[in-house]
Amino acid sequence: MKELFRKFGSKKIICILCSSLFLLALILFLFFKSEFISKAEASTEETTTEETTTVPETTTIPETTTIPETTTEETTTIPPEPLPVTLEEYGSISEGSLYGKLTCPSIGLDCYVYMGDSNSILRKGAGQIPATYLPGQGELIMVGAHNNSYFNCLQNIQGNEIITLQTSYGVYQYQVVSTEVVDVTGMNAYDFFTDHEQLLLYTCYPFDMLSHTDYRFMVHADYISGPSMVE
Repeated sequence: MKELFRKFGSKKIICILCSSLFLLALILFLFFKSEFISKAEASTEETTTEETTTVPETTTIPETTTIPETTTEETTTIPPEPLPVTLEEYGSISEGSLYGKLTCPSIGLDCYVYMGDSNSILRKGAGQIPATYLPGQGELIMVGAHNNSYFNCLQNIQGNEIITLQTSYGVYQYQVVSTEVVDVTGMNAYDFFTDHEQLLLYTCYPFDMLSHTDYRFMVHADYISGPSMVE
């Protein structure tokens, strides 16, 4: 070492050492740099791997089920026809007998029906003209009462109203088909002949008339139901 210092001088030797160290440092730098770049590239390749796309599972839409419409058929219950009756089973209906009751709740009609149309009967209720027929015989039933008492409510009756006549041998219903005012002095005031059973209610008219009048208010109601009468 001393010989080197003597031969080249201390300054020159220091320069050579510094250059050697510099070269060594440069070589190490280049080496580590190449290693760093290689690792960086490897890392980049891993991170740049193609991303896998997760395809969501397909959702199966259930088939629509058509529910058939349920059709509810309306059932109409037809009541059985009432059995025919014979008057002998219930006793005879003579003049003056109480044999039935008239009702029509919508107008307040509610009175007893007697056979006959005398003054004494009309004071107790409604009276049927004896020359007409009984309910169930398929003919005309003509019943009257005073306009200031039992039949005063007839002024409020409407078409299609149901009138019920309950007798000792069956219940009868009649539907109002018309009303009219007639003059009893006329030849055709009453029509006693019909081709079907009909209830005819009558009373003096006008309704507020308390003295004698020649006019009658009449309600025509056709037979709907009730037992037929046989001999």
